[in-house]
Amino acid sequence: MRLKVEAYYQYIYNAGIDRDSSSYSSLNVGSFTQDGPDDIINGGTGTNYGLEITFEKFLTNGYYWLLTASFYDSKYIASDGVQRNTVFNGNYVVNVLGGYELQLNRKNPNPNYNEKQLKRFNKKQESRLATKHSLKFDVKFTLAGGSRYTPIDIDASAIAKRAVYVDESAYSQQFEPYYRLDLGLTYRMSRPKVTQEFTASCQNVTDKANPLYNQYNPDKNQLVNVNQLGIYPLLQYRILF
Repeated sequence: MRLKVEAYYQYIYNAGIDRDSSSYSSLNVGSFTQDGPDDIINGGTGTNYGLEITFEKFLTNGYYWLLTASFYDSKYIASDGVQRNTVFNGNYVVNVLGGYELQLNRKNPNPNYNEKQLKRFNKKQESRLATKHSLKFDVKFTLAGGSRYTPIDIDASAIAKRAVYVDESAYSQQFEPYYRLDLGLTYRMSRPKVTQEFTASCQNVTDKANPLYNQYNPDKNQLVNVNQLGIYPLLQYRILF
């Protein structure tokens, strides 16, 4: 087993900000919401700090598990001089995963085998031992704080026929916690120089609707959450040399 604890602190400067007074910062790029201003200058700042914990058991006796936890804070200051949460400031992420691997190669002959059957078995066993067959089951659970978002002014949006964000309240709201459960089953054939894997997996087994961002629907004059990927089955074949 291994336990690892790490603390970190990061200070960012000269981030892209609006020349005029606003909440815009390039540190929030990737939030899929507000467009950037036409005139961007350097001068923004940001801070990231937190604690990361890893506790794991390596693969022995056919099974393994891993626990990771990250507790953090992420803030920025734009051209309006106000310190705010970044869009990515969920404050925590916890991952728990584990797996069990079953070796399928038969090691011992039937004690009732006669000499001819035993000879045949040993010959087959030599061939089977050259190729190791195994079946592995994996499970992963992720829990994280929801991402931040900027509220939309419904009345102003109805007049403008587009989303009008409340700039002074940028990233003051937070989505519900994110969680996802993944399952996987892998059949592996391993030889000295090549390994083949057949994997059937399913991400987000519970089909949890995790919000990605919200948007304004001018036809219905209401806010609509755009969710991340729902249940996602996947078949995979790999050859490893």
